[in-house]
Amino acid sequence: MERVLSVRFLGVILDCRLNREDHFKQVIKKGKSLINVLSLAAVWWDSHPQLLFTIYGAVFRGSIKYSYQIFFLENKKSLLLQLERLQYKAIRITLDYSQSTPIILFEGTLT
Repeated sequence: MERVLSVRFLGVILDCRLNREDHFKQVIKKGKSLINVLSLAAVWWDSHPQLLFTIYGAVFRGSIKYSYQIFFLENKKSLLLQLERLQYKAIRITLDYSQSTPIILFEGTLT
């Protein structure tokens, strides 16, 4: 039998060391491709913001919410920061905000 380094089980990528990095990278890759689609839909096709937000919620936010426990078990600050920035960028695109619009976090800080 061949040894496999990573496997997808119920939509979550598990690797042999269980460090969850492969799953993070897969979700970030999915987010980047979704942002490209949202940008095209918002700029060229002039789509309604509610439709874009629904697509964002179904595709990207849904994959994050499905495996949210994994993200907080491992202390991967750089990958979590990339994931947050992708979410903020997707929200700005769907609501037709400029990239310089600050996002207010729950703690009352600005990013």
